[in-house]
Order: sequence, then structure tokens, then C-alpha cells
Amino acid sequence: MDNVLPIEFNTDYLLHKLSDRPKIYQSHRDLWWSADLKKWMCTNPGLIINIIEDARFGVHAYDFSKLEERFGLRFQHIKKIVSYLPLTLDDGHKTARKNMAQVISGRHQECLRSFEEALTLKLNLIDSEDGPIDLVQAVIQPSLKTALMLLSGLQGLEDFETEALSQIFDASISMHRRVEINDQIAMLVKQLPESLSLDEKYFRISVFAIGYDSLLGSITSSLAMILLRHQSKALHQINWDKDIPYTGIPVIERLAKEDCELGGVKIKSGQAVRLYLESAGFASHEKSRYVSLFYGHGIHKCVAMHLSNDIWKIFINEFAKINRHFAISEMNVRSNDYVFNVYSNIKLRFYD
Repeated sequence: MDNVLPIEFNTDYLLHKLSDRPKIYQSHRDLWWSADLKKWMCTNPGLIINIIEDARFGVHAYDFSKLEERFGLRFQHIKKIVSYLPLTLDDGHKTARKNMAQVISGRHQECLRSFEEALTLKLNLIDSEDGPIDLVQAVIQPSLKTALMLLSGLQGLEDFETEALSQIFDASISMHRRVEINDQIAMLVKQLPESLSLDEKYFRISVFAIGYDSLLGSITSSLAMILLRHQSKALHQINWDKDIPYTGIPVIERLAKEDCELGGVKIKSGQAVRLYLESAGFASHEKSRYVSLFYGHGIHKCVAMHLSNDIWKIFINEFAKINRHFAISEMNVRSNDYVFNVYSNIKLRFYD
């Protein structure tokens, strides 16, 4: 078995996949220790913000050198993608954020128009068919992919496995899978125009990698929760949440850079704290206060927050125009994904 983590035996690692996790989140208001993971766990939104702001905690360094040495492999393409992402706290982080922000700002409106046009076209299915229609596969995924490929400058490429790119953040995947992802990135680099520099090619892929699955997860998770709450209504009768109510990035980690005390517990240098960002979506009495936590906090706040909010507004505005009732046929969360909460299927039947 070549998994980095024995996921199938590690229940705490799958906490953000459990159906009863809202109760677990709310039952822990302080930091608690996971004997399974040998990490601290935090599901208190206020305490999560404190940890993100605390200079005594840092982010993970995505260092693949030990894996390369141990298995005699090279992940040069994965490493290049990671190098363009705003994940650390050094000067490189500032440069990556600036570059990402410039691209998103410059293509913001064009990306929104692309998404709206694609979504409107796909939603015609609901008017012409009773179903079952898979809103993820037939509507959301292709609309979002069109918009994000335009945003990142990847439009025109041959079809590729979109979820593979985001799996570079998953510590549990096998070495074989890492090799596949590395090879796929190499293939994408070759497909991009020769007139682009190598740096530009990797940068464009990184923009797509960090944005697509996080937004797909947030939209599909939010839609699933909203539909479950309003099963007796027509789509235009639903009181759609103006802000994205659930996040596709349920958990992140921070590392203690020194011995410290926080939330009544002593944390040793090098110990990790898992921060369950999605807990803010289940803290009903505090939800409006912490909803921005879905996008991170402080210097690590998502540079695409405004774009994500605007895409969500287009999404709910278009769905709110549909004067048809629905019945849920099937909903499935994407399997073998331990980083994002993404629905692979949301199948509905429609009737007047």
C-alpha cells in the first residue's frame, strides 16, 4: 500500500465527510486532540480566526523532495504549479498573490459574462425536460469550467481531468496517482501555445488548479443544502442565500512554529492544527458573522473572493427565474476526495 496516510482506517481524517459533523463541530468549542491524526482539531470559527491571525502559526510547505528521494521519482511539474500559488508567508507569497489578483481583476467581467452565457444555455434543459437532470454534470460543471478556463487562459485546450489538478493538495493520494498528475500537467504544458514562456504556462495552469474545484465545491455544496431545505417549493419560490452558505474547502491546517498556549491548551512546536472552516456554515446563530471565513482570513484571504461572490449571484439569479417544482432523485459527494467537498451528482426531476 503506497498511500501517505491510511485513510480508510483514519476516522478523524474523514470528519468533514461525516453526515452528522454539524453536531460534532458544535460540541467542541475548544481545541481538541485527535489521537488518530496526532494533530489538534478546531471547529470554533472565532478560535479559527485567532489561529490564522497568530504569527506563532505558519502554513504547510509543500515540499516534495523527501518523496522524490524516497521513491526515486520526480514531480517537477507539480512543484512548478505549487510555486505559483500564494500558499506561504514569504516574499514569494506576496508576488503570487499580486499576480493572481491582477489576472482575476483584469478578466473579472469577461469571466462573469462567460459563466452567465454558459449557465443560461445549460438551464434550458430544465424548461425542455422533466428529468432526471444532473445539475452538476449537465449544468454547473461545464458552465464553471468554461468560465475558469477563460479566466486562467486555458480556453481551447483539449478535454482534461479537472479534478486531477486539485489533488496535488491531497496528502493521501498514492505515488502512482502523483505520477499521473505530474504527467497530465506536462501534457497541458505541451498543449499551450509555443509563444508562451514556460513560466506563463505553469502560471495559467496554477490559476485553474486553485480556483476550479474550490468554487465547484462551494456551489454544489450550497445548492445541495438549499434544495434539501426547500423540497416542497418551486425554484423561483426559494429564498436563495445571498452569500455562499457552504464552502467546498472544509478544512485547512496550520503548524505551530514555537511552543505556545491557546484556547486553554499547550501546543508544541511542529504540531499541526486542523481548522474546519466549514464549521462557520453550521453555526447558525453566528453564520452572518463568520461567512467570510469560507475564503480564509487575513493575508491568506482568497484573492478570488469577489469573483466567487459574483458568480454565486449570477447562479442564484438564474435559478430563481425557473418556475418549476423539483424532486430530488439522487445526490452524491465526489468519492476519493479528501481535500474538497464537491458533489459529483445532484439529480432532480422537474414538474409544473
